Amino acid sequence: MSKRNYILAFIFATLITFHLKANNYVWLHGLNDNYRCWEIYDNAFTSGMSTRVGYSCNNSINNIANRIWTNNYLSYKSNIILIGHSLGGLVAREIESKRYSNVKGIITIGTPHQGAYVENAIALGKQNEFISNLSNKFAIGLGTSTAALIGPFWPVQAGVIVLIDGTILVATNVWLVPYIKNQMADGFQQSEKDMQVGSTYMSTVASRKVNVPILCFAAEEDRWQLARLTQCAKNKDDLQTNTSLNTDGNFDKPGYDFMQGAQIGCYTAAGIHAGCAIGALALEWWNPYGWYAAGLNVAAGAYWTSVGSYLNDGFDYDYSVLLGSYAYEQRSYYYQRMICPETNLPIELVKGKQNILEPNTDDCYYETVCATATVAVPCSHDGTVSTYSQLLDKTKGTNVIWAGSTIKGVNHMEEFNHYKTKEAFRTTIVDGANGPIFRK
Repeated sequence: MSKRNYILAFIFATLITFHLKANNYVWLHGLNDNYRCWEIYDNAFTSGMSTRVGYSCNNSINNIANRIWTNNYLSYKSNIILIGHSLGGLVAREIESKRYSNVKGIITIGTPHQGAYVENAIALGKQNEFISNLSNKFAIGLGTSTAALIGPFWPVQAGVIVLIDGTILVATNVWLVPYIKNQMADGFQQSEKDMQVGSTYMSTVASRKVNVPILCFAAEEDRWQLARLTQCAKNKDDLQTNTSLNTDGNFDKPGYDFMQGAQIGCYTAAGIHAGCAIGALALEWWNPYGWYAAGLNVAAGAYWTSVGSYLNDGFDYDYSVLLGSYAYEQRSYYYQRMICPETNLPIELVKGKQNILEPNTDDCYYETVCATATVAVPCSHDGTVSTYSQLLDKTKGTNVIWAGSTIKGVNHMEEFNHYKTKEAFRTTIVDGANGPIFRK
């Protein structure tokens, strides 16, 4: 054989060896999504060595995994790296549990490894209740404001309040709740039932170990996640395929601005009613109607202030509870109680005992007491899955990898097109920052 042929044979053998060792990347989408959701990252990092899988979510996770394996001829591939978003991460684990000899590693992001409590909330109707309660706050505020401006005509006031409140609630339940369900989840599909915390499937998964290295990315958003999530969901097809979008991470900002505008509007309404109350008293302080009008405006202003405060503090807390993204903490607090020298007991206990005369409170004194209480403290999440659930317990695998800190400022619907998550996948697949096993 000539020298030239030896060189060509060597190059050919090297290429064959490289091909045999090269990773085969399989991209798995999340709930109610499609194979195009991973298009940006696939084209950027794994072009020519990947499969983007599409599947129906109206099956059990086990059935989805089996169909993916069969329909995409994965049994003919080796060194498979499964990459799953949300539900796709659980599907990846299901595939690996049965076919781990072909699977080399798993990458997940936004995956509810501990279960998705939001699915429990949807099944129990808590999501509908949360949205309806929020809309009802504004409905009551608008009705109260109208009543304050109309004057002392009770039938008219009552009719206007009922009309406004009823119209907003009907619109919410007829349009907004179904819209959010269609964009995200409706709770009826079997895969959703499997993902519920405490389900038979999640109980099975909890006892199952992963046999290959698994890299868990966890993302978190800062506040007003529901509005920001909805902003991304309604434009998700364009967001998932247009590389020019979200290069600065502000695609969900209109959702944030909407909530901020609503909060400013609440405080503005409160200020207007305060001005109306002052004006009513200034112009007609001698007239009972002036005092009545001022009272209505004070009540309306106080209500709008409470709604604004709720949007600032309570909204995010309640939404975290809805997602099950909270932990219980023991917190200390101090209070004072009165002690009576005659019995050395708190006065409330003394009064409760029979055959004991009412103590002379002049001889009693106050004592500062430290007590503890168990309170729910919200934890970080990406608008759908808690950070805790996105990180697989490190005892559940031979090599469970948490990729440093969480990816901040990223909600569940933009995890496949955000400059921070794109960089995380680039350093993993191109640079091998999280281990050479995931590197192409």
